[in-house]
Amino acid sequence: MEIDQYLRQSPIYLFNEIHQILFRDIKTLLKEKGVNFLQALIVITVFLERRKRKDLRKKISPGHIFKSLKVSKGGMSQNLSFLEEKGLLKRVLDQEDARSFSLELTEKGELSALELMQIFELKEKNIEKRMGKVHLDELVEILERFKEDYSLNSLEIQKNN
Repeated sequence: MEIDQYLRQSPIYLFNEIHQILFRDIKTLLKEKGVNFLQALIVITVFLERRKRKDLRKKISPGHIFKSLKVSKGGMSQNLSFLEEKGLLKRVLDQEDARSFSLELTEKGELSALELMQIFELKEKNIEKRMGKVHLDELVEILERFKEDYSLNSLEIQKNN
């Protein structure tokens, strides 16, 4: 069929197929842990940020995380509520400013973060094993350039409209 040839040459279709292949397994593993992809990233981010900060008094704000993960404030709030209900993290009100709060993982959340990071690391190691480190590094570099270029082009199109 003519569509088959078109789809084989379409980067958009290929990106979609790759997304489906990669996330099929990850979604299943994350579902077993009771979280979705974004929730897993939030837990991992809070874990890594806490570990990075030597001064434990420094707060981890939701704003910092939603900017890093490029998620809406509403989406962030919904997912934080879900993670709080599951007992993985807690919101701690700022003593000096009652309008703001920081995020902390519970003990259960810390254990969960380690398990979730292991899921991602195993998947990434499997990809590296199949592709080889050199090819994987090249692919990541190409995808980063594409993302930057596409993001800039998207901004230009929005400005012109």
